[in-house]
Amino acid sequence: MLVAKLSRVIPWGVACLMYLRMQRFLSKSSTSSGVTLIELMVALFVFAIGMLAVTAMCLMSIHGNSLVNRMTQANFLAQSKMEELLSERDMAALVVGNYSDATPLDGNGDPGGSYTRSWVLTADADTRWITVNVGWADSKGSHQVELKSLARGQ
Repeated sequence: MLVAKLSRVIPWGVACLMYLRMQRFLSKSSTSSGVTLIELMVALFVFAIGMLAVTAMCLMSIHGNSLVNRMTQANFLAQSKMEELLSERDMAALVVGNYSDATPLDGNGDPGGSYTRSWVLTADADTRWITVNVGWADSKGSHQVELKSLARGQ
């Protein structure tokens, strides 16, 4: 039908040639192997989900490292006080009771930080128990490290 309409305006050979070229053009466009917009959007969505997972893992790693750093500093403070108390030659000089530092400490044991340190001395017949607590608070809540040791002697 198209050929019949075209033959009135254009000679028959030219009309057939144009028809064949149009068919060839239509068949090429339907079998092209390009990427469609939907395929591209799905690929970008999968990539975005993967990047969100990587970002979440990085944030969790940063928070975990921060907590471990704070725990290490608290252990250092507790250990240094425990060593100071255990190095006392005369255990009788260690009076039973509850004690604490006057001001909060930083990670090096200097005043002005966020760590609170306290220690408790208890006594039995021939032994003394030393318990050192170091605590701090952050955005996740309050945390505490406790060391306990037995000190022999009078």
